Amino acid sequence: MGQIIKVLMITASGAEGISLRNVRYVHIMEPYWHPVRIEQVIGRARRICSHNDLKDEKLRTVHVMLYVMSFTPKQLSEDSSLELRLNDVSKRDAKKPLTTDQALFEISTIKEEINRQLLTAVKEASIDCSIHRNVASKEKLKCFTFGVVNSNKFSYAPSIDNEESDASMAQNTKETELKLRKMSLTFNGVKSDYAYDMKTSIVYDYNSYLAAKEMGGEPLVVGKVVEKDGKSTFVKMSAAMAESSASVVTATAAPSAKPKKPEGGVASLAPSSKSKDA
Repeated sequence: MGQIIKVLMITASGAEGISLRNVRYVHIMEPYWHPVRIEQVIGRARRICSHNDLKDEKLRTVHVMLYVMSFTPKQLSEDSSLELRLNDVSKRDAKKPLTTDQALFEISTIKEEINRQLLTAVKEASIDCSIHRNVASKEKLKCFTFGVVNSNKFSYAPSIDNEESDASMAQNTKETELKLRKMSLTFNGVKSDYAYDMKTSIVYDYNSYLAAKEMGGEPLVVGKVVEKDGKSTFVKMSAAMAESSASVVTATAAPSAKPKKPEGGVASLAPSSKSKDA
């Protein structure tokens, strides 16, 4: 724990293939053009259970420092740096001259942003996005959904040449504001919360409704309330969904209606029950 080795200096080959323990500080002496190399270097020190031998939990931290060389104001103001100020400039700001270190760090940052955007797109388009999306998370994901599903229509055109473009899809998208009520249903002894649209009688997953309020997008449709035998009953989505145009939803809160005792996959709704803000 530091008695034998206090400082370990590694080259690029040390970015992978070694496992260290109890490392407190990582000093990266120069940037690299791709963020993966930096992550690999940090990963040598920040490993699972690598600091368990340190009794004090306050010492179980890893501080990372990256050193980047920059120009001094004097260097930039001299006549000898005229060519540098004209040619060695940032990709984002043509008026800002950069050193080699700064240029490499900027390239790495741009690549990291592109990778993050691609990863976010994969997460938002994944089939289980709405299941794993957390409203409290710092990552604000807008899960891709089809809204109200009609099983008789294709999700996409059979030929990519006939597929609707993003521009025309945006023009054909209608933004709708929903006022939903919170309702609770019990199936097989498990009580769950849902969001109920009194206007359309459509029932939404409550967690996806909260996520739509917080981060945008559409709440997940789970069923519909229909009139049956003179009373309101809840029917699951597979049996209840009708054709509907795509919409981008801005969800707002409204009072809730509580259901009476459900039977199997159908739950009765009380016509005049106490309400609660969703």
